[in-house]
Amino acid sequence: MRRPIFLFLDWDGTITHNDTTHLIGRVGSNHQRQVRTTLKDPWHNIVQAYSKDLDRHQRTYKPGTSQRKSIAEEQKWLESLSFIESRSIQRVEEAGIFKGVTQSEMEDAGGTAVEDGSLHLRKGWDRLLVMNAGYLASKKQVAFPILSKHIISVSWSESFIQGALQYAAQHPNASQASSGCDSRLMQSALTQLAISANELDGIENAAGSTGLMSRVYELNIRTSKDKLQTMEYKLRQDLGFEIDSTEPYCIYVGDSATDLECLLAANVGICVRDEPMQNGQKDLAETLARLGVNVGHTTEFDGLGGEREMQNRVYWARDLEEVRKMVREMFKALDN
Repeated sequence: MRRPIFLFLDWDGTITHNDTTHLIGRVGSNHQRQVRTTLKDPWHNIVQAYSKDLDRHQRTYKPGTSQRKSIAEEQKWLESLSFIESRSIQRVEEAGIFKGVTQSEMEDAGGTAVEDGSLHLRKGWDRLLVMNAGYLASKKQVAFPILSKHIISVSWSESFIQGALQYAAQHPNASQASSGCDSRLMQSALTQLAISANELDGIENAAGSTGLMSRVYELNIRTSKDKLQTMEYKLRQDLGFEIDSTEPYCIYVGDSATDLECLLAANVGICVRDEPMQNGQKDLAETLARLGVNVGHTTEFDGLGGEREMQNRVYWARDLEEVRKMVREMFKALDN
């Protein structure tokens, strides 16, 4: 039995060009202005407080950036950021920014962001997501490799992600990055796509969210370690249900430090990089270099077990079309 392929993708900066946290924050601010006209918008102060906390932590944490030479040391640093994230979440909850926000509001906001151009999807996003979708949607027995696709994100709202992707799929002209994929195939691909992200507590209720930033029964995804645990859980969950003991081939695509542990744990990690690189991309590139991790362009992939593949387990791509082409080469290798 041939090895199935599992493709995991980050959201902010990977499928999208930029971070979308401010767009989600805008949903809460707009909602509160409508229902509580005397409320001062605390969003700016929350962002400033987060930046100050992070800057202070970076200056005082030991060992410092240049002294961290091992993966274990870098993992400890990334895990130490959990406290910074928790403080920021607490500020948002105490301010009640998202209290009363409904799922439809958040989904609509995702679609609106695509429509007005404040959210840009990367070139190749749709062609990557529809890979193998037609086969999986049919009732015929499918020969492996199966391409199972998952989004793992520290985003504050899974509903926002769903709304953005659904709108882009239904209105391909709204996204300059769309390739004109068949609409039925695109809808099938989104149905099969698993999204693991944070979500506002109670957002599905008619009264809207309680204002808390996570559901009590779900794993919070805030740090690099959280993303790794989510990826490992999804692999166990899918393998146990569908494939039994068949060893999967795992690919992870990300762009920043919160993706580091997943990139290194996967069979192949792919870093998305703009030219010139954005800050998060540059930080990740410098971290990988400092840790002695070889990073080659996706065109250097020469098949599973090839000389280059043995040297490079992490690659970089300019966009998701380059990622798709590399995944296609993996299909060919696993099919032999």
